[in-house]
Amino acid sequence: TKTVVFIIFLFGGGVSCSTLSSRCRKITFAERLGKYPDALELITEKSPKYSLVFHSKKSGATSKMECLQTLNFAVNRETWLTTVTYAYYSVSYRMPVKGYTHISTKKHNGTFLSDDTIVVYLDVTGQETDRIVWQALESEIIYNDEYCVFMMSQMLGLQVWARTKYLKDNGEVPYLCTFLYEMCGATEKYFVYNFTTCEHFNPQ
Repeated sequence: TKTVVFIIFLFGGGVSCSTLSSRCRKITFAERLGKYPDALELITEKSPKYSLVFHSKKSGATSKMECLQTLNFAVNRETWLTTVTYAYYSVSYRMPVKGYTHISTKKHNGTFLSDDTIVVYLDVTGQETDRIVWQALESEIIYNDEYCVFMMSQMLGLQVWARTKYLKDNGEVPYLCTFLYEMCGATEKYFVYNFTTCEHFNPQ
């Protein structure tokens, strides 16, 4: 299903700081930039929309899902799971596609005070049952601020997400996340956000 495809290509499997380049130390970025990674900032009900701009590992999925972006977040106060609604332009079907999945946050390790990892919960049964079997997938945030998010997953490698409004207003990617992306050793940029196409993509 489209939800499964979205989760797998976006978040991949669990990741580890040990897989990052020696030039890509989260704690160093946090101390020098004065901003620690904070997953909770990204998935609150007041969080802005973000678009995936580019990633470092080649993937057939992203070539068919242009302008991928988050639309809104709804927090369940009982389970503390957040439902994220997303949209993208399907190259295959030549139309916008919307879907949703459930996420939460956790600490990757005890280095940071705030959660720095996003966990995605996938209903592997594909059916609505009283007892849903979940498979947890994780994505590690290396750096985030008010304009962009720099993160990593096994499927796509390093990724830069940016506020959709920033991309449309400025016609460029926030410099800092791009700089960190390159500092961490990424040599390729597989673009998901096409400025010409995505400027007019406005899913409701």
